[in-house]
Amino acid sequence: MDFSKKLKNLRELANMSQKDLADKVGISTVMISQYENGKKMPGRDTLKKIAAVFGTSTSDLLGDNQEDELPEEIIILNRAAKKMSPEKRQQLLEMAKAMFKEDFKE
Repeated sequence: MDFSKKLKNLRELANMSQKDLADKVGISTVMISQYENGKKMPGRDTLKKIAAVFGTSTSDLLGDNQEDELPEEIIILNRAAKKMSPEKRQQLLEMAKAMFKEDFKE
């Protein structure tokens, strides 16, 4: 997925408007629109700010890793899980096993 699509996906998954994102990053709504339409690419500093808003890396935003093959929801869940304590991650795993026991195979 290219940067423009990834940005729009992340923004929509976060239930943010373009204005919300623009305000958080400190740029105009027009710039967010141009990024999402593939007309412009942000500079390095702006890219870092956008990545920080979504709790991701600039590499993720630019598609420089293999996570691109996973659905965005799984990527977001994975990032959140990485920030959890081991106990919380275990609880999350147990919950997933219970919800999907017929599909879940270790």
